Amino acid sequence: MSHGYIDAHNHLQATSLEPFLEQIIPACEDLGVARMMVNGITEQDWARISDLARRHAFVAPSYGLHPWYLKQKQAGWEKRLEQWLIADPKAHVGEVGLDLWMPDPDLSAQIEILQRSLQIAQRNHRAITIHCLQAWEQLLDVLRLERLPARGFLLHAYSGPLELVEPFAELGAYFSFSGYFLNPGKEQRLAPFSEIPADRLLAETDAPSMPLPDSHTEFGLPPQPDGEIVNHPGNIRAVYAALSALRKVDLSDLIEICAKNANRLFG
Repeated sequence: MSHGYIDAHNHLQATSLEPFLEQIIPACEDLGVARMMVNGITEQDWARISDLARRHAFVAPSYGLHPWYLKQKQAGWEKRLEQWLIADPKAHVGEVGLDLWMPDPDLSAQIEILQRSLQIAQRNHRAITIHCLQAWEQLLDVLRLERLPARGFLLHAYSGPLELVEPFAELGAYFSFSGYFLNPGKEQRLAPFSEIPADRLLAETDAPSMPLPDSHTEFGLPPQPDGEIVNHPGNIRAVYAALSALRKVDLSDLIEICAKNANRLFG
């Protein structure tokens, strides 16, 4: 069976990518990208994601409230999220989560949004994509108390400790590998991905964020005015190549493994 690359998590709707979509889309098609899970960060970008999904067959939408932007949420968001899911049976929930790395985190607000998002995903039989930074024990506590989506959930760019892989997996977790972990100083984040069960493994770009080091970057884009590097979604091929080398498996086998995992999680 032939499979293509699955980008388990990105933000194709980002304003930093918008001027370059006419080159990004065909580049990804030429690479053989079969699907990219495009995640919302605020309610204001959900319509943009939906439009991208209508125009490009490989775009799969997810709608969520990222913990960095919770101050932008508006009353009634839960009902509107559910309406987006009902309107598109192929849509999922994300990006949501817990973050104690950010300045002045409001953990109680983050937990409340995560709990409500989990309930919506579970009720509508959708997967959910979870962001977590420096709050792994707190996340595990929340997940153990909630009814979780039967199809599972994604811990995107998993940077937690190896010893938590098993308890998260028992709850239904999938774990996506980020090429950002190849950067100097991030080596400790590679270790769990040698041990994560093959049937829970995915790969992502998180484009336009989390760029690979120059030595692994295959597709470049102009930097932001402030100098910030913009990660091209086409770098998913380089992410797969790095993960293939890390796990010592053939690239073709890894592509098939990730495709099967994505089909189980996202349908």
